[in-house]
Parts: sequence; C-alpha cells; structure tokens
Amino acid sequence: MSEKELISNPYREYFSKFKGEVEEESNKYFDELVVKSGINKEKDATLKSEHDKLEEDLKNKTKTNNKAKNKKTLFIVLDVIAIIVALIFVFLEITGFANRETYLNIIFIILIILLTAGAIWGLVYIIRKLSKAVKSASSAQSEAEKKLKDKEAEMIANMHSLNSLFDYNMPNEVITRAIPILELDKIFDIKRYSYLCDKYNFDKDREENKSILATQSGDIEGNPFLIYKEMEMDMREHTYEGSLVVSVRKKDSKGNSYTSSETLHAYLTKERPEYFNNTRLVYANEAGSNLNFSRTPQLSHHLEDKELQKYVKSKKKELDKLAKKEMGSSNGFTPLGNDEFDTLFHAVDRTNEVEFRMLFTPLAQKNMVDLINSKEPYGDDFSFYKHGPLNYIVTNHSQNFNYSINPSYFETLDIESSRQKFIYYVTEYFKNIYFDLAPVISIPMMQEHKDINYIYKSADEYGSNFNRFEQEVVCNSLDYENLLNPETYKDLKYGIIKTSLIKKEGDSDLVNAKCYSFKGVERTTYVPKTASDGSIHNVPVHWVEYFPLEKDNVVKIKNVNKSRSNINSNINSNINNNSQIKLDIKDYCYKKGLLGVLLNSDEKGYNDVNIEDVIK
Repeated sequence: MSEKELISNPYREYFSKFKGEVEEESNKYFDELVVKSGINKEKDATLKSEHDKLEEDLKNKTKTNNKAKNKKTLFIVLDVIAIIVALIFVFLEITGFANRETYLNIIFIILIILLTAGAIWGLVYIIRKLSKAVKSASSAQSEAEKKLKDKEAEMIANMHSLNSLFDYNMPNEVITRAIPILELDKIFDIKRYSYLCDKYNFDKDREENKSILATQSGDIEGNPFLIYKEMEMDMREHTYEGSLVVSVRKKDSKGNSYTSSETLHAYLTKERPEYFNNTRLVYANEAGSNLNFSRTPQLSHHLEDKELQKYVKSKKKELDKLAKKEMGSSNGFTPLGNDEFDTLFHAVDRTNEVEFRMLFTPLAQKNMVDLINSKEPYGDDFSFYKHGPLNYIVTNHSQNFNYSINPSYFETLDIESSRQKFIYYVTEYFKNIYFDLAPVISIPMMQEHKDINYIYKSADEYGSNFNRFEQEVVCNSLDYENLLNPETYKDLKYGIIKTSLIKKEGDSDLVNAKCYSFKGVERTTYVPKTASDGSIHNVPVHWVEYFPLEKDNVVKIKNVNKSRSNINSNINSNINNNSQIKLDIKDYCYKKGLLGVLLNSDEKGYNDVNIEDVIK
C-alpha cells in the first residue's frame, strides 16, 4: 500500500489486503536487518545444521542413559525382592521344619539356594556391568550436553550483531511502511497528549486508583488515537473461611450415646485490595461531537443466515417496544430501518439521532454488521463508548496482548528462528491493533474528518518533556520492590504509581513517583457456630485488615534515543565502574527510547545524577 488510501471496508480488507501486506513487509524488514547486521548467513546455516545434529545426538544419548538407569533400577528392585523372598522362606523353613513333609523342606531349601544365588548374581551384575553402563551413558550424555552448550555459545556469538539490532519500535515501522494511513508513534509524546487534552478534553479526570502500564499512540489521517493499558486497584469484598473440628454426642438407633467428630465452617466478609489490568483504545474525532452512546457485545459466536434472521426477528420486537415507549422524547431511540444493524450494534442509549444517522451511513452500517457477525479473528468482542469527540473501544482480545514486548523476545540462536518469531509477533501486533481500531474506522467519516486548526507549541512551552502517561509507564517498568513502602503486606506485589513533576531539567524530567500500597494486619475473629448436637463453638476465621501506605520515589526520565543493546551495556558498565553512579542509582529501566533512573533518596533529599554520565 504505497499511498494513504482510506479503508472502505475494514473487515474484508484486512483479509484481502492488509494481512498479506504486513507479512510481506515484515519479511522485507527482517531481510534488511540481516543485511545491516553483517551476519554471515552461510556460517549461520552451518552452525544451525551442526546444532541440530548435536541436539539429536543429545536426545539419543539421554534416551540411552535413561534406559541404562531404568535397567539398573529394575535389577536393584528384583534383587531386593529376591532377598526378601529368600528371607521369608528361611523364616518359614526354621519355624515349620518339624511339621512339614520332607519333600516340602527340600523344595524350600532349593528355593532359598536359588534365590540367594540369584540375588548374589544380580548384585554382581549390577556392580560390574550395569553401574559401569550407567556411568558410561551419563558421561556420554554430559559430553553431548557440553558440546551442545558450546555450539549454542558459538551461535549466540554469531547472532550477536543481529540480536543487538532488535528494538521496541520495529513493529510500528513495519506497519506504517505497509499501511501508510496508519501512523504509529515511537512514544506517546507531550505534543500528542496536549492535543488530545486541549482539543478533545481527554484525561480530565485523573483517577488515583489507576496507573498506566503501557501506551501506543498514532493517528489515521490526522485523527489521533491512543491504546493504553492501565492497572487498577479496587477495594472488593473477599470471603475468608475458617474451620474447627469438634466432638459431638450422638445416639445410635438403639438409643446408645457415643462421641463423634464433625467439622464446623464459618465465613467472614471483609474488604481487601485487588489489582487488575484493563486495555482500551481512545480515538479522537470531531464527527458526532454532540453524540453519546454505548454498545456491548451482542453475539457470542458467528451466526449463519437463518440463525441471524431468527435472532434479528426476536430482537426487533424488543427494539420496537423501546421505540414506541420513547416516542415523542427529544432524545428517544428511533430505529434506522436496518434491522440487522439496529439489533447487532444495539446502541439504544444514543443521545442525538441526527448525528447518529450522520455517522452511520448505509456503508457504515454494512461495515459494522460485517465486523460484528464475523467468524474470525475475533467476532463480536468489542464494546464501543462514545463521549462526544472521544470514542473508546474495549476489546476482549486486547486484554491479554502485550503491545510493548521486550525486544529480547526476538533473540534466538539462528536467523530463521528469529525471522519466524519476528514475523509472528509483528503480524499478531498488527491484527490486535487493527481490530481495536476496526469499530471506529468502519465509520467512513471517522477517517475523513480531521482538525487542521490546532497549532502545536514549541518544546520549551510545555511544562514537562513527558506526559504523565509515559512517566507512569517508565516508573511501572522499574522493580516494584524498590518502589513499595517497606511495610507493604507480603502478599501484595504491586502498587499504584502516580507521578508529579518536580522539575524540568532541559530534556529530562525529574518526577516524584508516589507508590500507593497497603499494610496488612492479620486478625482472627471467632464466629459462633452450632454443631449437630446443639452445642455452640467459636470457629476461628483468620483475615487481614488493610491500611493505606505510600512512598515517594524520585525518578529521572530522558529520551536517550539510543539502541537498547548499547544503553544496557553502557549503563551496566558505568554502574560497575563508577562508585558514585552506583551510589546515586537504585534501579533503572529502558523502554521505547526512554530511560528512567530511580535515584537513591530519603527524607533529607535525593542523589541527583547526570544521565549522560550514566549512558556514555
């Protein structure tokens, strides 16, 4: 796709055009990386072939070793059984000799001799042959393991130049090259954030119980969007259970008393903090800026024509009743006349019928029906919430997908394995983003309408270099052990991080990363429960009472615009070789070009550091 063409039918064009184009571009991009790395492809192929042979050899030697060990184990077990049986016969012979027929005594003595001889022979066989076989097989396996390990070290060295090139932004570059209308940003920068906030009133309500884990921003024909993953903490009721074994008096059928035991159970409900992640997309567009509505998934699976007609017919009756009920209301629901669309999209709470009809033209309705009643890849898995110019999409498929995978994922021992992982991730990444966007770009006006009057400020005019979304992403990439209050309850591994700017230092931001967590105090409550004999017992229920904690952390953030491998090696070297830097820095992380450094700090202040000294 060489030019910025609008997408007329997002669902169908994914399969007919974009899926193949992204896969093709992924291959091209990877080929360019191979050339850039200067890796010797012939040597790579030779090493891979040698590795496969060594791997097969290790597999065979491991199998041989296991067989030898199993055989030795079997003979040891048989030897022990023979000795035990022989001893049993000896005991029987001694204790019953006088009362047994002569021929039976002779048989017993012969069996004892045979079993004893067999046990002795088995012991000699185990020591002289099987133990040596196991030792030899184990040695051969160890040698094969060493050869394979050495070969893998050689392959790692050969792949180093290619593996070091992998970076966070590569999937975005592939997709934008394949589909120019879909522009993906390196980071969610301060300009994009300010545009969304100033123009569309985005991020007006800052919720203290949520923190941003990952972002991916971009635009379609100037219409900005943001996919963001956030961690949320919610105090939810949790039921604790306790039990107690008690003695009770019972009577049998004859009226006799006896003592028995039974287990009593008691329950106690208390609030506790729970953490969960949500991923959503927000797409800003002024089309339908006075319209609000919501829709949630209606279909659990694809419906064939007859099933669809039956479903639409049953749901249409409900919509007709609703339309009749709201007739005459200024914001009442009025069907569009397309029964399939009305029932499948089911945005019955819309607030502006004129703007709804303006957006959902016949083409938009057809696109949406195609998307909702699709067999693959995801079907009707999206919720759509429109709040004026802000369109929020929440899909089931995005909740478990990693939009910012560590580039080390692509590092393998050979070119072909690396290629397969790279192409797989890029195509999956594109599929997830594309079908997050599909509900909004199924509406043609959402692609065509764009604002051209917004004037971006210069870098110096912004109060900070990075918006609070990217600040939180960087801070959440640090080790939580260093961020949490030391009194945080042992079972809580996370905290909610909220950032505030301390000061802007040139192209760096010094931020306070306040980490909210909880102290847990273990309690026991005794709940009276009645046993089957009428006696009352106090059942202990152990639970935890939570108290809020917080801790201030000082983090310096800078866009270093260097490769991942260079950053990590330089920082580790500087920390190890510079005692002052080692004292100043408690932790660091690098993600999508942004470097975050956690400074050592206490109630007296913090140890500042020049990031250039850290990465040089």
